[in-house]
Amino acid sequence: MSSLQTLGRIIAVSEDLTDYAMMNLQKLLEAVVYAAVRVESRNHRRAGDPRGRISEIERLLSELPDEVLPANLRSILDRAVSHYRDRPLGDLTYEAAPDVFVCRNCGNIQLGATPDSCPGCSAHQGQFRRFQGMFNGDSAEPENPAELIELFDENARAIRSLLSGLDEEKCTLHPFEGRWSVRDHIAHLCDAQRVLIRRVTKILSESEPFLGTEAPYETALDNSGRPVMTDELFATLDRERAAFVERLRGLSREELWRKGRHEDFGAISAMHQSKYFSRHEQTHIATLGELRRALLAR
Repeated sequence: MSSLQTLGRIIAVSEDLTDYAMMNLQKLLEAVVYAAVRVESRNHRRAGDPRGRISEIERLLSELPDEVLPANLRSILDRAVSHYRDRPLGDLTYEAAPDVFVCRNCGNIQLGATPDSCPGCSAHQGQFRRFQGMFNGDSAEPENPAELIELFDENARAIRSLLSGLDEEKCTLHPFEGRWSVRDHIAHLCDAQRVLIRRVTKILSESEPFLGTEAPYETALDNSGRPVMTDELFATLDRERAAFVERLRGLSREELWRKGRHEDFGAISAMHQSKYFSRHEQTHIATLGELRRALLAR
């Protein structure tokens, strides 16, 4: 097995474990892969004429297969290499080298902006990681609370659209062996949302409260006390969400950034939790899209 295959499988395992909320293990594994690439890169750093490095870049890029380096990005890189071959100093313009967005789920690459959903796997646009021209700029832009709060409404609209046209029989089928049904995902999102509401309520009402670990994925298959129909279950999620979002919009900046302490994640604010759960929902939205396509194809 090549080193690239090993690193790829580590990422695959880390992503699979996030289905079971093993976020800290996923964090460690992602860091291992990033560090491994950086350690290897140190073995190839050297000073010298930039023209020689440009020629090396051209050769290395030619060795990458199309599934790793798609045509749209390869075209931009070819033009960049040509530019630097003639003028080895001075950067490209933004028009010549727009920001790059890579889907964390499937690796799809988009240039300049993200689509509403990933063309490769239908993941929500929030699953794309942005690469921009800034030192240490992995997450350079500050979070906008209004945009994060809006994600809850966007997610609800996306889920409603994915449920449209699916009867109860389809919602409870399991087209992928060993994986949740549509109803199971909706139940899980209901439980996760209630965890979020409880935590934010505690953060706002107490001084740096301790927030214990909860595992809503463990209760997704327990239907006791739930509405019988999936559309009624979603209606409950939607109703509770509307009240929660209205509450968030009424908070001051100081209240949004009030903090509690979580035994897994350390110091976390009401805004941090809102971001975490809204992004978490988007991973389920991508899976619901896969389920919907499989169910409608039957």
